[in-house]
Amino acid sequence: LVGEDGAGKMEILARFARKIYEGTVFAPIEHKQVIVFDGSSFLVGKKEKSAFEEELLRIFNQVVRAGNIILVLKNFPAFIRSASSIGSDVVNLLDPYFASKGLQIIATANFDQYHQDIERNSQLMRRFQPVLMQTSDETTVVRLLENAVLSYESSEKVFFTYPAVLAIARSADQYITVGVMPDKALDLMVEVISAVKRKGNRVIGRIDVMDYVSEKTGIPTGTVGEAEKQRLLNLEALIHERIVGQDEAVSAIANAMRRARAGVRAMDRPMGSFLFLGPTGVGKTETAKTLAKIFFGSENDMMRLDMSEYQTDDALERLIGHYAEGKPGVFTSMLREKSYGVLLLDEFEKTNKDVHDLFLQILDEGVFSDMAGKRVNARNLIIIATSNAGSDMIWQLFQKNEDVMQYKDELIDTIIKRGIYAPELLNRFDGVIVFHPLEKEHIRAIANILLSELAERLREQGIELSINEALVNLLVHEGYSPEFGARPMSRAIQEKVEQVIALRKLNGDIKAGDTVELSENDFA
Repeated sequence: LVGEDGAGKMEILARFARKIYEGTVFAPIEHKQVIVFDGSSFLVGKKEKSAFEEELLRIFNQVVRAGNIILVLKNFPAFIRSASSIGSDVVNLLDPYFASKGLQIIATANFDQYHQDIERNSQLMRRFQPVLMQTSDETTVVRLLENAVLSYESSEKVFFTYPAVLAIARSADQYITVGVMPDKALDLMVEVISAVKRKGNRVIGRIDVMDYVSEKTGIPTGTVGEAEKQRLLNLEALIHERIVGQDEAVSAIANAMRRARAGVRAMDRPMGSFLFLGPTGVGKTETAKTLAKIFFGSENDMMRLDMSEYQTDDALERLIGHYAEGKPGVFTSMLREKSYGVLLLDEFEKTNKDVHDLFLQILDEGVFSDMAGKRVNARNLIIIATSNAGSDMIWQLFQKNEDVMQYKDELIDTIIKRGIYAPELLNRFDGVIVFHPLEKEHIRAIANILLSELAERLREQGIELSINEALVNLLVHEGYSPEFGARPMSRAIQEKVEQVIALRKLNGDIKAGDTVELSENDFA
């Protein structure tokens, strides 16, 4: 029986023993007794190999003679390793008993132990049939919590509402990344009791649970405050302070965030998932950064994977880990450190099919398994994949003054025919968003935004920057390139404006309290 520590292996065996006692099992195991052999306790004080093996064989012989015992070898791999420390080969010693039809044995192990000590041992794999435990379902977890509530209400003098119990079960699974169910839920219940009692309350409701989860994880799950409500309702306008045009993308992102925070999204999938298609420099990556800054606190809350680095055959192992080498994956480590925020998959088309298949599962279920079979939660992410796929077609339509949005279906069909993305992968995204090339009026607006950001940085040093029409016109002339979008504008500001100001500051011509006004003559 293989399952994570705390996942309820012994609880399952206790329920199994209860069914035998109640007589609700098949005839071959009627009237059996389930006996647990704790190898760790048995080994305490035993330093002599011969005495240890003699006592162990005596116990197994007694079990065989009894004829009605189902023996549970608790944490069997740990017992094997401990016995080897005194020179005893437990596997070979007990193999005749494992092979015997007169003895029924259940061994337990966690996934790491199973992969490392059992799966690689062909002798044990011949004798035992692995049963891999799945994560406890919500009904099972709620039932365990209800049993725990009876004890805690009596000992802690508190009262749980049923919605609070349900919220603990769901929140532990959705938001707590460390540990396994149902242990996470039971631990969360204890923490909630302490938090509520510190506030002088005794009745624990759903809001109490959600407020504590938000405090513990940093993920907003409780009551929506007035400031957050206004930010959500005006999210499009806030994003457009940094993103010019691209209304479809901005609207899709804002709607996804509102659904997530209002609690009406599907909780078994990521908060939102989008594929941004378009040529370089049109704002795909900047949109992801802007969302991270506005809604999640800062651009540092955006996790980024450059998918062009994951093209080789070992790409999947590098992302989720390599068990044989004991290396954790880049992606799994990233999510265990920070499970809430924006995940940017840059140049998604450049990775290989195995990685696409991994994200097919993530987009569909919001979870995946790492190298050791442990579940990793990706349900608290906004996933944004960017891609230049189909950029040639977008550019051709732009040159013909065609509305790119009118040809979205044809663009997606072309991408599928070229074999860049499988249709089932594209269908898993909440939205495939086409970014149109930028025109001169867009570049002018971007110039003002970038100059305003520079002005803000200078203002922190006590220097004012005057943004005038002549300066903007010059930058639009220098920085407009339909083919490369806003990137030439960023370079123009660095090479023209920032360079001039830097030299003047170093020469002492600009100091705190000054106002800087630049014209075409300054760049001659």
